[in-house]
Amino acid sequence: MRKPIFWLLIFTLVLVLAVVVIFASDTTTSSIWGLPSWLLYFFGIEVLFCVVYYLFTKTFWTTED
Repeated sequence: MRKPIFWLLIFTLVLVLAVVVIFASDTTTSSIWGLPSWLLYFFGIEVLFCVVYYLFTKTFWTTED
């Protein structure tokens, strides 16, 4: 997991998932809480990004004495 190409691919995947909603249909459907479905999709993408960023920082930014 310390290889830069691995993290480049993971962050590229998150970026593609964030952009792919642009190509979805223009119909707005309600989700469980009455919010638009695209809003929950982006919330999921943000959570995924935070998890990936956390794992990235734990892998590369460690203090080695």
